[in-house]
Amino acid sequence: MSSKIQNNIQKNRLLKINDPEINLYILLDQANGIMSNAIDLELRHLKTTQPQVRVLTMLSREDRPVTIEELANWCLKEFNSVSPQRTRMNQKG
Repeated sequence: MSSKIQNNIQKNRLLKINDPEINLYILLDQANGIMSNAIDLELRHLKTTQPQVRVLTMLSREDRPVTIEELANWCLKEFNSVSPQRTRMNQKG
C-alpha cells in the first residue's frame, strides 16, 4: 500500500477518534450493554427475561385481550418471534 493511502487512512482514524458523535455512540452503546446485563441479573432469580417483562408490562396495562400483532408492534418485534414467546410463557404459567 502506498504511503499516501496509509497517510489518508491515518488521518481518517484520527478524525474519527476525536469525533464527538462517534464517542457518544460508543458511550451510549456501552451504557446500554451494562444496563441490559444488570437487568438480566435481576430478572434471573424470577426465571424471566427482558422480552417476557415487555410482554407482561403491556398485558398489565390493557384491560382487554391483546393480539399477538399488537404485542409484536409494541415490543418492536416481528410477529413470528413474539408468537413462540407467548407459547413458552403460557407453558410456564
